[in-house]
Amino acid sequence: MIGSTKQRSRLTKALRASAVALLVLAAGCSTSSIGGDPDISADADRGAGGTLEGLKVKGSKFTPNGEVVITTLLVGDGPNASQYVEETIQADADGKINFERRPMPCPTATGYGSGSWTWVSARDTATGISGGEPLTPGSAPDCTG
Repeated sequence: MIGSTKQRSRLTKALRASAVALLVLAAGCSTSSIGGDPDISADADRGAGGTLEGLKVKGSKFTPNGEVVITTLLVGDGPNASQYVEETIQADADGKINFERRPMPCPTATGYGSGSWTWVSARDTATGISGGEPLTPGSAPDCTG
């Protein structure tokens, strides 16, 4: 009888330790965003020549009233081929964003050659979680530098 009590005690301790480890892991993986990872959609407005004239980004599941960093990536053909532009905005009380730029500013750094905007992302600064969308380049470069 004593042997089975010791086995149950060891099993109980092992189960408790496993449960505690699982709870710690679950707490570490949680975020404060609403309903999971942020979702964004991007609408690129391209002119007749194919250049980007405006960009609209909408999103949800960000921290309510929290800061969101919008990052757009420009890929060029010069020695400094990749450039990005960042702007900080604020999500509304429901964790939604609505960002619009017309026209899209070209980076101030030089050396990217001719390039097009290829990616946009929105990062929740409170959680570090982001969502992104590819942008399809047009027939003409968006920026030259």
